[in-house]
Amino acid sequence: FYDRRWNPYGLFDNDFVDSGDGTVTDKATGLMWQKDGSPKPLTLKRAIYYIGSLNEERFMGYSDWRMPTIEELASILRGNERSGTSTDPLFTTKRKPYWSSDSGYIEDRYLKDVWIVSFVEGRIILHLLDNDPRAVFGYPETYYVRAVRSAR
Repeated sequence: FYDRRWNPYGLFDNDFVDSGDGTVTDKATGLMWQKDGSPKPLTLKRAIYYIGSLNEERFMGYSDWRMPTIEELASILRGNERSGTSTDPLFTTKRKPYWSSDSGYIEDRYLKDVWIVSFVEGRIILHLLDNDPRAVFGYPETYYVRAVRSAR
């Protein structure tokens, strides 16, 4: 996979098709992506709720949307120095990183690490979250989320 810092020559061969309905399908991986992602950055808990709301409303006729794994997000990461973004032009890219579903807990019960992808920086990042007990929804960090589902 591409990563501006660690693997600048990496490339994953995609076959993107804009469905014209707010989704982009990758025929190479069989994944259907939400084209825009969440309208604003969300906490991790809110991001999970957001995906649930897409399923409740049957976004584009489907109820099996989920948060992508880090590998799935990395598969749409591209190096494009001219545009300043690192994804295919079919996708809308916002200015903050995107949540992935991959995470784990550090030995301290208040710390959690999560994998995120920054399409602006062109990087895959292991980010340590600090669980602030004063935060209403747990981890206070906010990132975008882009829903994905299997199209096959």
